[in-house]
Amino acid sequence: MSRVVCVRGMALLAGFAALGCGGGRFDRSGTVTVDGALLPYGEITFSPDPAKGGKGSSAAATVKDGAFRLDAGATGAGFYEIRITGYDAPPFAGAVPPPGTKPLGVVVRDYKISVELPEKSSEHRFEIPRQTSGRPAG
Repeated sequence: MSRVVCVRGMALLAGFAALGCGGGRFDRSGTVTVDGALLPYGEITFSPDPAKGGKGSSAAATVKDGAFRLDAGATGAGFYEIRITGYDAPPFAGAVPPPGTKPLGVVVRDYKISVELPEKSSEHRFEIPRQTSGRPAG
């Protein structure tokens, strides 16, 4: 009898672990364009938007040739603030650029937008007007 209870208890705990404390976790991927052109290099960060009731943890991904993919199960559903910074060349591996290297040109600086992420894996397209900082116009 105790063995059956133990096995059932373990199955119940495994079910709760699969659900997670904050609900499901989902894959996120997509593209980033600036004035219609793919963003060459950059970083995109997904952070819960507390002003709209967003909860959970933040996640970030590299943007290369306009594409990004967050690690599997990186975010939950709900409202997230998306922040994007982009460059015209890949970032340097070290703190000091190699001699003769062209300085990075900033294409997008700290672009922010709030989105509601669905309760399923999803693809997103972020279209950014050329600018250097702040929220999109309108």
